[in-house]
Amino acid sequence: MVGLTRNFVLSCLRRFGAFCLLSGFVVGCPISVSAEEALLAAVSIPPQKEFVEEVAGGADVQVFVLLPPGANPSTYELTTGQMKQLSQARVFFKVGSFFPFEQVWLQKLADLNPGMSIVDCAEGISIRSGVEDHADHGDAQGRDPHVWCSLQNAGIMVDNIVRGLAAIEPADSSKFAKNAAAYKAKLDSLDVDNRILFAGLQNRDFLIFHPAWGYFAADYGLIQVPIESEGKEPHLDELKKLIQLAKSKGLKTVFVSPQFNPESARTIAEEIGGKVEYLDPLAENYLDNMREVARKIAASLGKK
Repeated sequence: MVGLTRNFVLSCLRRFGAFCLLSGFVVGCPISVSAEEALLAAVSIPPQKEFVEEVAGGADVQVFVLLPPGANPSTYELTTGQMKQLSQARVFFKVGSFFPFEQVWLQKLADLNPGMSIVDCAEGISIRSGVEDHADHGDAQGRDPHVWCSLQNAGIMVDNIVRGLAAIEPADSSKFAKNAAAYKAKLDSLDVDNRILFAGLQNRDFLIFHPAWGYFAADYGLIQVPIESEGKEPHLDELKKLIQLAKSKGLKTVFVSPQFNPESARTIAEEIGGKVEYLDPLAENYLDNMREVARKIAASLGKK
């Protein structure tokens, strides 16, 4: 009789697109998380994990990331284990901003777990067109999805996370707001440091393989010069132009993301007598990474 009841319950859960299996027991549908259990939150990319954990303050919120470090957001396929985790999540914090990974998976995730709240972290952020002085990039409409690569935008994303968590756990809303304010103060402090770091530089162009840093560049009056254009590696003529540009600007560093093949970047670096360095837009330790990104870019522009 117990087996029949379990099978009946599981059948109902599948019909609604979610498995409600917590601690090995069927607890009913929709998912109910008791006061002793963590609120399970999903995020698309590693930087969001820090945002959610800082807002939650370590209390009763467990965060898991869909896109692992080093994975390409345009091609990554979710695993069976991740799908099972998602079926139990109370909230999904999407990047928003036409992020390619979410363009492919969002509807599937919503169908899998209809009771899961979906919060758009990019709400209130002005989306860049994705057009640089030297190349076009972004999605098919030319929109740049890399909103989190700006400390100012990160503050807006944190506010959206507060809103999402408070809607699920209203009793903790003041705690979430307090934690967010403390974290945003750190974001603001680093933003001020970066403005001082980039002040007074004559050369403001930096070479990058995948153009993930347009929002960062816009914050500090910099210009990223992409090697990749519209997701495609450059042809020989385009490579020659980039090499000429780099030489005319005195650029000696070519930045690459760990998620992409660095061969074209190495070719340019060899031709200009420079070096390849990594900037990871998807690193988990957001504040530390953004501090390191600023330091590397400033050093490439001659800042001692």
